[in-house]
Amino acid sequence: QELGTPVIPKSAPPVPDVNFTAHIIVPGMRGRDVSLALKPGGRRLSVGRGKDNDLLINDGSVSKVHAALVLNREGTLMVADTGSTNGTFINGRRIAYGEARQIEEGDVVGFGDVEIRFRKVD
Repeated sequence: QELGTPVIPKSAPPVPDVNFTAHIIVPGMRGRDVSLALKPGGRRLSVGRGKDNDLLINDGSVSKVHAALVLNREGTLMVADTGSTNGTFINGRRIAYGEARQIEEGDVVGFGDVEIRFRKVD
């Protein structure tokens, strides 16, 4: 390399998405699976009944904008209630408005009366 030639640093490789399957159980209906891809430290995914949500749950117990999902920089899936009427729950325990809680493998996350199990896909 010649003297005075600028060294161009190699950019960091892009962070791969982490894929999840969301198994959604709406009372009185058969469960369905939805695939989600989240980037560690990336944008939040909105969950709710409104058609503009990333994860649309068409059930009357779910608020229009119910909750948010995010994958933190460490790759941990988190959920936060965004002011829902009927609450967001992890394994039956309600989480406070604005509080972000970790979702562990096998946890049941409740959005109103709807239950979802998130499973990481390798």
